[in-house]
Amino acid sequence: MKPNIILSQVSHLGITATDLDDVLNDHEELVTNLMEKAAKHANGNVLGVGVTAVPHASGTGDSLAFLLLVDRLDQAARQRLSGNSTAGYRIVLEEIGAINASGRHEGGANEQAQELEASDGFKGKYRPVTCGVSIAPSAENYSGTLGCQVTSNKIKYMLSNNHVLADCNALPVNTPISQPSPPDGGVPADVVANLSYFVPLGAPGGTAPVDAAIAAFNNTPVDARMEREDNKTEKMVSPIVAPVPKMDVQKSGRTTGVTKGKVVAIGMTVATNYAGYGTVTIQNAFSVKHASGQFSQPGDSGSVITTAPQNNPVGLLFASDSDSKTTFANTMQEVLTELAHGTGYAVNIVY
Repeated sequence: MKPNIILSQVSHLGITATDLDDVLNDHEELVTNLMEKAAKHANGNVLGVGVTAVPHASGTGDSLAFLLLVDRLDQAARQRLSGNSTAGYRIVLEEIGAINASGRHEGGANEQAQELEASDGFKGKYRPVTCGVSIAPSAENYSGTLGCQVTSNKIKYMLSNNHVLADCNALPVNTPISQPSPPDGGVPADVVANLSYFVPLGAPGGTAPVDAAIAAFNNTPVDARMEREDNKTEKMVSPIVAPVPKMDVQKSGRTTGVTKGKVVAIGMTVATNYAGYGTVTIQNAFSVKHASGQFSQPGDSGSVITTAPQNNPVGLLFASDSDSKTTFANTMQEVLTELAHGTGYAVNIVY
């Protein structure tokens, strides 16, 4: 399947409408040949395909290239994968290790060590309930992040991931959601919402358009603003913005709090590992990197990524690589579109 890339996302790279058709065809070809066919033979190591920007040969400006995310890259694989796409676009390789859903913070030794370096998260109890804070199903021993508030058919919901609110398709509608999560001190009295709908994750080995879910708020007071540094909050602003390579972005999340980074690649198809469930290939994603550290860590899944400093919604964070150096998110427009398809009503962000 071709990614949902629009011309405005790549026109600054010298791409015309005719060129875009070639780009989308080459993307589909790379996914089919290097991810799907290789996976069937259990010998592939390409975990993701996306579109990125590289310096132009002239030394001025950038050119479009394809980014291949690979695991355990040896010299033979490097030679096999390097070169150009069918339409002549450069292929660049990045070895990143496994891509893991980032909402399953369960307090393992490695994650505890990471948290010692992440003291600015939003793990406490917030009333009214704001955005960027700790949440989870009230009977589960993991943590994720409340991304933002949305409305649909005059009902107000919290937006997060399927794997945060529905535990990878496992939990039934009306499952209680607490703020904060149980590992962060949440108790039965902290239930603030109930699971309403999730975009199904594909079966293990399959695909899914996005990783998203919504839960209807109960009578608990809510505030659509995002938590920011120094006990401040900030409103998002419209409109929704599509990600562009090298775009400055930010997010507020349960584990790492407020972080800033740049978009690396768009139109990504990424093979994502969901602990206890299996690997699902997520479509219509983009990647982000922090300038010198980590943009996200386990427990930040569900965070809304926005433009920096304007604060327009861009995407919904769902995963990171094994070293937490690269973060992955679905585009916000695709998330809202898929939720609307499932619920039968338009889904809109509360600003």
